[in-house]
Amino acid sequence: MSKGIGNEKVSMQTKIELYAPKTKKFNQYIFEKIDERMPLRTGKLIEIKITEGDTPFPEITEIPNDIAGEWGKPGDARNYEARQEMRLETLDNYMNHLLGVFCFQPYHRTLSLDPMSVIFSFTITHPEEMLGWAQEVGIDLRKFNGIKHNFENTEPNFLEEPPQIEWDRVIIPLEPESYQFYVCKSAFSRKKGKTIYWDKVKAKIDGNEENLKKEDWRIIYDAVRAVNRKVKEATKLNLFKVSKKTFYRLY
Repeated sequence: MSKGIGNEKVSMQTKIELYAPKTKKFNQYIFEKIDERMPLRTGKLIEIKITEGDTPFPEITEIPNDIAGEWGKPGDARNYEARQEMRLETLDNYMNHLLGVFCFQPYHRTLSLDPMSVIFSFTITHPEEMLGWAQEVGIDLRKFNGIKHNFENTEPNFLEEPPQIEWDRVIIPLEPESYQFYVCKSAFSRKKGKTIYWDKVKAKIDGNEENLKKEDWRIIYDAVRAVNRKVKEATKLNLFKVSKKTFYRLY
């Protein structure tokens, strides 16, 4: 006689979905709470309240068997309390992953009978690592209030790999091998204020000055303006001064 599925023990595991919108929103929430406690110093204690259904909360998927991945924890699908404990342990491990680069191992205390309503406490150990790690895990630093930028008195840098502009800890990504990429490569190979002609950039990209078309200037013109829009969105400043036939770098 075959057993019904309700009589079988179903093994479950939990997994944080790293790239889910809910998880990204949770990451942003955690770092913005840290930002509220700026400036960071070694030894500083920070506490953050996390309540499922009230604050941002990561996407936790419960799946059978052993396919949960790096942070998976096994449990019995029929036991609600055990599953909640398992989910909380998964959250613990994820918080260690999210914050462990610059703080001592986070620990939690439960606020109510609901195990998914907790306060995480942690001590800052390497405050200088926070900004770089925040960008690495996809945090939008433009929303931070505790970070004061000084764009006008710092020099932007252009990187080919990965293709991006870095300006006072803000990263503006560029599409690889695009006209925007080559515009920046050309501009940053010259001193700021040095005039650059559209046709020279287009010829450099194509490797041929003889086949330039009359309308080619527009391709470079549009690319320069597109870079300006990206940079201004991130810094409130234009990177380039643009005219009809030339442009140059302001910073």
